Amino acid sequence: KEPGPRAPSYRGFPKENTAIRFVGEGKKALTIKDSAELRFGLNDTITLEAWVKAPGLSGTPYIIGKGRLGTKEFGQNNQNYALRLQTLKGSAQIGFLFHSADVPGKKGDWHRWWSKDTLPVQGWHHIAVTYTFGKPKSIRGFIDGRETDGTWDMGGATDRAPVTDGDSIVI
Repeated sequence: KEPGPRAPSYRGFPKENTAIRFVGEGKKALTIKDSAELRFGLNDTITLEAWVKAPGLSGTPYIIGKGRLGTKEFGQNNQNYALRLQTLKGSAQIGFLFHSADVPGKKGDWHRWWSKDTLPVQGWHHIAVTYTFGKPKSIRGFIDGRETDGTWDMGGATDRAPVTDGDSIVI
């Protein structure tokens, strides 16, 4: 544990607020076993949010993701949802990712959205994404309480349902 966002700089947090540092890919994570309440399907609305501090950020780390753990049972293309960051010239975009379910005659595809606005990699920042599956124009991103537009850069916007299965969540 280490200091998290704290009063008085971050109103609403206690002076003793703590955080957990996640270092490097797969080196430290929290895994939450699946339950029906953690699966989101067509016409379900999901909001993912986190407080992040990302000094030395590189690549496209996951903040939270359900599926895509590469298990024998579920494979690699079962991303129900994910909130991620992506480095961009000393700052970071927020992102949302999911894989659409196969339908008769059409395989599923990856659908990825990145914010236009970025957050500095220094200090604590609140990020959030909200989306209603099947309603591509419903996606909204927020950085420190300010809404940001974004772009679907892979698979495009879609009205298709996401993959839903019994895979775990990783934070």
